[in-house]
Amino acid sequence: MNDLRTCDTILAWLKEQTEHKRPISPHTWMEAAQALNTLSSDENDKLIDIESALANMRTGYIESGKSAVAARMLVESSELYKSARKQRGKMEQIKEAVRLAKLSARIKSDEMRSGL
Repeated sequence: MNDLRTCDTILAWLKEQTEHKRPISPHTWMEAAQALNTLSSDENDKLIDIESALANMRTGYIESGKSAVAARMLVESSELYKSARKQRGKMEQIKEAVRLAKLSARIKSDEMRSGL
């Protein structure tokens, strides 16, 4: 886990552990969450850039005489829009991984306090 340095590689590693039903220690969960939390700003910046490009694309279609509905349909059929949807999904996955890490750590802490 120490050599994982991007959100993509951390998420892929977590997915692999889950697919192979390998338990993840609370410490490793927290380590992954800290890295994801730190690196998520880069992913958020990517999403902002893509959404800005989509807005510019929509504006271009409208300025060229397309209706707002037509512009929206053209934008939503683009590869850039597909990238934006994937990026939003990745951001949600990062948030959920961080939330699960916190929950895992809390459960482990509660278990230790109660002597289980």
